[in-house]
Amino acid sequence: MEFPNLTVNGNWESVLNKQPKTKLEEILPNYLCAQRWFGGKARRIRSVNIEDAVRIPYGPASADVTFVRVNYLEAGPENYAVPLCVVSGAEGEKVRLESPSAIVARVTAHGQDGVLVNAMQEQEFCSALLDVIGGGKIFRSGSGGEVRGTPTRVFGPLAGLEASRLVPSLVRAEQSNSSILYGSQMILKVFRRLSEGINPDLEVGAFLTDAGFAHVPPVAGFLEYRRTTGKPITLGILQGFIRCQGDAWSFTLDVLAGYYDRVAAYAGKLRPQLFPKTSQWGLEDCDPYPEARELIGTYMAAVELLGRRTGELHMALASDEKNPDFAPEPFSPSYQRSLYQSMRDLATGTFQLLAERLPELPKGVKEEAGKVRTLEAQVLDRFQLVLDRGITAMRTRVHGDYHLGQVLYTGEDFVIIDFEGEPARPISERRIKRSPLRDVAGMLRSFHYAAYGALLDRIAAKAVPAAELAAFEPWANGWYAMVSSAFIKTYLEVAAQARFLPQGREELIELLGAYQLEKAIYEMAYELNNRPGWLRIPLRGILQILGNSKWQG
Repeated sequence: MEFPNLTVNGNWESVLNKQPKTKLEEILPNYLCAQRWFGGKARRIRSVNIEDAVRIPYGPASADVTFVRVNYLEAGPENYAVPLCVVSGAEGEKVRLESPSAIVARVTAHGQDGVLVNAMQEQEFCSALLDVIGGGKIFRSGSGGEVRGTPTRVFGPLAGLEASRLVPSLVRAEQSNSSILYGSQMILKVFRRLSEGINPDLEVGAFLTDAGFAHVPPVAGFLEYRRTTGKPITLGILQGFIRCQGDAWSFTLDVLAGYYDRVAAYAGKLRPQLFPKTSQWGLEDCDPYPEARELIGTYMAAVELLGRRTGELHMALASDEKNPDFAPEPFSPSYQRSLYQSMRDLATGTFQLLAERLPELPKGVKEEAGKVRTLEAQVLDRFQLVLDRGITAMRTRVHGDYHLGQVLYTGEDFVIIDFEGEPARPISERRIKRSPLRDVAGMLRSFHYAAYGALLDRIAAKAVPAAELAAFEPWANGWYAMVSSAFIKTYLEVAAQARFLPQGREELIELLGAYQLEKAIYEMAYELNNRPGWLRIPLRGILQILGNSKWQG
């Protein structure tokens, strides 16, 4: 693989001097576009500017945490953290062979060759970051910027007597950030795309840690980047590492594989009517036949526990009336107008996209997509009620992007992770207080996706003939109805008397339905752009929500 070349006059550390820095700014767009954490791949880059660089020593070497501004042709700029260092000799050759995507450029200094790489490839640099946090150290750039580490009261108990002995390893996973695991005790998430202000993942995680909520990873410390002006920027969050069997999404898909195997075995002996008739929100009394609970198995107890943990999470987030960043607030008329407008804009844009893509959709979903397309006015009428009626519920801080993939399963319990929200949205927007029912709606939609996604996966693997999809769908709906009911039941056992929930049952159903409809429309836009074959899942969701709604026009 060929890499661009940088020549520097001086030692390796001169790579950010004026002349090579200008060349590096020309090289960076291609490097950024090859990184999985870079969010601007679909945009055309006009230029990249290195705004600042903070040098952090490690052993005999050092790395520059560079802060780059990416300027686009059709959109506003974004800021990224790009830690860089130069390696040479055997280490440089190892990176070329094992991690070529980490290389930015070849570097020549005094006739010697090296490579400029992602500094997080270097184990000693990763150890240095832990030391910066644990020691509360500060490193400054020549232009006044600084990287500052801060430990919390949890750092010492998690790190043990000698944090320096915790061996770091870079987590090799597809994600929008970069993570470093320290032994089996702690994990550092380094945010790549940066925005001014405290990142909600740190803010909410630290709040819950202080509140003693045991079902999130405890926050042990953090890294900040500070400039001479503006708000501090969260650069990284250090948390306790959670030993688990994987996330709840994978756990649920495994459960559903067994469920569909049992359904196939029972073919002709049992019928989907063994499931109780219940709304797709699961809010009516649900008294399932014993055979139905047996088919679903131990997952019923697991999802009841997840409902309890979700309720406890929301109660903890609403527990400090004196903290203005977390104290519950009412649904003001201005917030209702803002919520309605957001829902309306999403719907009109997505229905326009559906109309444009309808002719090219796969045959199996085109008819259903056409039916949903005719329901735009009905969707907008539903959202209009969010504006027209008084809402007795309160707004609080919430998870913000809640689904099965944001929950770890330990084998016995659940741990809720990643309070960052949607990284593409501004931090100020992600910190807005919302109804906790938005989180609940996200989890219910996740159950629906799991039920249908597992079925579509089985069809793709030819474990279920495509012609039998219609025969299996009632079983998918039955599983979804019972699981939703179990989740909601235990959630309300914990949170039913909380001020953040509507005072009346009808209002609860209406508001939850609105949030589910909003989520399903968002999913429809995503699938239109990314996985047309899975479009049937949000289409079915929209039809179910509209058909089972308790709203009165």
